[in-house]
Amino acid sequence: LQLKIHTATAAVRVGYAEMGMENYEDALEYFNRALHIYNTIDDLVHMGHTYSDIGNVHLELGNYDAAIENYRKTLDIAKEKEVPIMRGYVLVNLGKAYNKKGNYDKALSILSEGLPINRNHGTKDDLALNFKQLGNTHKQKGDMNKALSYFNKSIALADSIGAAEILSESYLSRTEIYAELQQFQNAYLDQKKNQFINDSIFTFKKSQQIEELRT
Repeated sequence: LQLKIHTATAAVRVGYAEMGMENYEDALEYFNRALHIYNTIDDLVHMGHTYSDIGNVHLELGNYDAAIENYRKTLDIAKEKEVPIMRGYVLVNLGKAYNKKGNYDKALSILSEGLPINRNHGTKDDLALNFKQLGNTHKQKGDMNKALSYFNKSIALADSIGAAEILSESYLSRTEIYAELQQFQNAYLDQKKNQFINDSIFTFKKSQQIEELRT
């Protein structure tokens, strides 16, 4: 049993690495390997997490229906096994998928369902992502004031926990909203903040790569 768990865990880690390098088909292969192992040992919780990972790959590939199908499997497991943190983060992913598909009302309904769960049970990263996705969906619907409100929350929370990528993406979206509202000075300031954070992320990743080469 321990060997199977170790093998599945290793497959998931390789899947994440392949995703990081944008090798999505390879990532899918490793996640499916892990899923098969978890299925053989009836580990529903890890199956739930892995279905979500598979959904993330399909989302990147633009296979929105496949992403939604996998996220719903995660959601079913989260409800069955009563794992609120899983339920919270997969509702954010599911909302994002419906947003990408252009079904904004469905996305808003799902993201609104996830908000109190992530507030009470999720990580701060998940809550910041929930705010960000609500902002994105209102932005797509053309409701810039509501979008701005959610991006303000996403930025404040992401900044407080040092979630650089969420912060960068939120600043970029808020830049576009400020431009749409003709608040050009605010748009310029957010654009500068976005660029500064992106430069910091790039520098950090390069230093990591250098350290890995040294070891």
